[in-house]
Amino acid sequence: AAFSEEQYRLWLKAVECCEEAARLSDGELGRREGAFAHLRAGVHLSIRVPSQPRLAGSKRSDSLAELADRHFGKALRAFDELREDREIAVCHFHMADLALQEQRVPGAAPLSKARLAAALRHARRSTEYWERAGALQYPKDFISSHIRVARLLECQQRTGAIAEAVEHLASAETRL
Repeated sequence: AAFSEEQYRLWLKAVECCEEAARLSDGELGRREGAFAHLRAGVHLSIRVPSQPRLAGSKRSDSLAELADRHFGKALRAFDELREDREIAVCHFHMADLALQEQRVPGAAPLSKARLAAALRHARRSTEYWERAGALQYPKDFISSHIRVARLLECQQRTGAIAEAVEHLASAETRL
């Protein structure tokens, strides 16, 4: 079933409750929960990007990808303020993955150089954290983040892009 404006408003209400708790408690309560609410909303929207361009029954001009990106950005800023490096890495991972989700839309144009560069930056920031945290401590995150980098490298519109993606994975494998 398509994700609707009405359902999205419920997500927004949850975010607003967390933000209200943070306001009422002078930031003592609700900040972390609000960051997670934005992250969850972004993920919920982004996984629908390949099959649904906009919210069903909505007058919004924003696409699901634009809404997801906005929520990811808010989550990233909030986790940065909270100094939660692990969650910052998760945000970067999902921001990179959003570009790949957009590529799964039937008839999607190739990523622009700027969009690809931004997505690669997010993907690499995620991989940097998982490498610092320990590949063996977080093997799924380490591997998934490197796969995102490789998939984005593969999206480059130039000769040797696939070879660069394979080299990246081989390099990650040796560090694992």
